[in-house]
Amino acid sequence: MVYKLINIFSYIYLLISSLIIAGEVGGGAEEEVYVMPAGYAFSIWGIIYLLLLGLFIRQFFANEQEEAFLRKSGWWLAVSMVLSGTAVIVSTTLSILFIAGTLLTLCVLYTKTRKELSISWMLSVPITVYLGWISVATIVDAFVVMEANGITELFGIEQLTWAVLMLSIGGLIALVFYIVHKDVMFPLVFIWGYIAIWIKQDVFLIQLVTGTVIILLAGVITFKNHRIS
Repeated sequence: MVYKLINIFSYIYLLISSLIIAGEVGGGAEEEVYVMPAGYAFSIWGIIYLLLLGLFIRQFFANEQEEAFLRKSGWWLAVSMVLSGTAVIVSTTLSILFIAGTLLTLCVLYTKTRKELSISWMLSVPITVYLGWISVATIVDAFVVMEANGITELFGIEQLTWAVLMLSIGGLIALVFYIVHKDVMFPLVFIWGYIAIWIKQDVFLIQLVTGTVIILLAGVITFKNHRIS
């Protein structure tokens, strides 16, 4: 019962910091960078908040297998929400540390709980969607921090090249994640984010990379679902 209450308090902190203190759904960044998605993309935070709310309601009606899932999740979900909530109220430079910490804790949480297959989607989907968007957000925030600190090159490589590289790696991670875990929500979140980047950016290389990743992920998802049916 204690960890359930801690989850709720952490969720309240996330909402207060994001919606009241930061004053935005998702705390959209102001800096314009090559990987910045169109503003509508950040509305996915509203979906994440609702999914997490459903999870916390469900936890009080969990069956035996779902209780095992919740026990395995331990404090990781609560910690991820505290880190995520803090990321939007600290300075731009510090925010990357909290977002990276959120990503790490969600990766640990997913790894510890992914084998619990016989659970309600109300417990599994929120974590996957949350993890997917934080993965995209980490890429975006890394470039926001670079821009905010006037860093135009890193290790002699300019921002555009880094953007192409990181978007490509992100797309590859989403693809491998789907193939390994067969969890469609993760690549769907990447498709959501990459479409928003494709819409926002008018640089050919960025549109080429995001467009390729979108087509590839959608194609693989469609192909695998067709094979299953």
